[in-house]
Amino acid sequence: GNNKPYFYVIDVESGKQQKSKSKVLDDGYSPCFINGDSQYVFMGGGKGHMEIWDTKKNEVIKELKNETGKGPKAAASVHNVLAVGSADHKLRLYDVRTWERFYVKDF
Repeated sequence: GNNKPYFYVIDVESGKQQKSKSKVLDDGYSPCFINGDSQYVFMGGGKGHMEIWDTKKNEVIKELKNETGKGPKAAASVHNVLAVGSADHKLRLYDVRTWERFYVKDF
């Protein structure tokens, strides 16, 4: 966040920190581990850009962008579903096995 294109993943057991730098994220990160697995993390930026990171490889495996350009404000993932609530007052659901969006609802 804070107009910086990087974030840290910290292993609290070992104390090791991994710095990851994004090419598209600039602000407003809403981190979320996918299905509670620390290998995959969702990061959302302030302009509607979203990335799924493989933390073991320290690389982006999928880029997503919402159609309004409004950034995510909250995210959660369970049972192969990623739920993202954005500043445009929409809830979007994605299937994490294919990264296809299958539901959008105004809130």
